[in-house]
Amino acid sequence: MSSQPYLQRNAEAAVLNIDIASMKTLVELYAQRKNWSSETLRVRWDGMSALIDWIKTLPDLQKPPLHNLNQNDTRAFINYLEARNLTKSTIKGYKRGADVLTKVLRAASVGGLDLDRNYQPFSDLSIKPKQLSPLGIDDTILKDIYPIKTRAKLKVLIALHNLGLSTSEIASCRWKDVDLHGRTIYNYKGESYPMSLPFQAAYKELKSYTKVTEDSKLLTWKPSTVRTWKKFIKSRI
Repeated sequence: MSSQPYLQRNAEAAVLNIDIASMKTLVELYAQRKNWSSETLRVRWDGMSALIDWIKTLPDLQKPPLHNLNQNDTRAFINYLEARNLTKSTIKGYKRGADVLTKVLRAASVGGLDLDRNYQPFSDLSIKPKQLSPLGIDDTILKDIYPIKTRAKLKVLIALHNLGLSTSEIASCRWKDVDLHGRTIYNYKGESYPMSLPFQAAYKELKSYTKVTEDSKLLTWKPSTVRTWKKFIKSRI
């Protein structure tokens, strides 16, 4: 079922009619070839869906061909995502999925599934960090939170949030990801954030209550717990 004419028919329907079923067929064939897990396919499809949603917002005469995007098109797509106030990490994930979709369609349009590595419409695109509303909590509220270690964790959470780290980045931050000498914090993808004075103070306080191992997490909280505490803090503002 993956003959050249079959791939080309699906690519034509996907490009000319924005046919989602045809896109899924081609992407699933490519995923099988690359031995993607179901989770990888799901995450990549989220980015592909975002690209499709953006295309649908454009007037018909302004819709670029999905298999032949240029950097003006991809910049406009990134701007569209940024306007939705998504986190930088979410936009990067969507960008990866969208990049795969346009390359798969390009390959299928000539009857194959080998991606053209010279076709890089998403390269060198900068992404603005999400403008997060700063968090803060009154000391009179903090002093009523026990145990004391939880109070120290909240100070670290607030400091990391205000530096621009996402919920998943905060939850995954390890002690070894903090470089006090270089005044830098690294996320799980190796991206760096400059350290703030409030973080340094909160970090030292939490460390005084913690038995630190290199790979252990600062907060030892799941993302869902971080979100719950964020809601608590916002409700007290």
